[in-house]
Amino acid sequence: MAKTNIIAGLDVGSGKLTCVAAAQDFETNTLRAEAAASVPCKGLRAGVVLDIRETSMAAVSLLTAIEKECGKDMGALFMGVRGSHL
Repeated sequence: MAKTNIIAGLDVGSGKLTCVAAAQDFETNTLRAEAAASVPCKGLRAGVVLDIRETSMAAVSLLTAIEKECGKDMGALFMGVRGSHL
């Protein structure tokens, strides 16, 4: 059986967090989508974090749910952030 590793992408949007997770198969050098979810977040506005606690709690909740759905811990997380403040 091929060794797998969960890789996830987290997008910080204007009012929600979205995550997609995929399993990396090192033997075949491919990715397979495993889970995806979004959660609303009142701590964000236009991609800017206004309430760090609210945003942190939403992120932890989302990432925990993704790991549970995949049945594995994440090996890597890539985060996308946008906004005029960058």
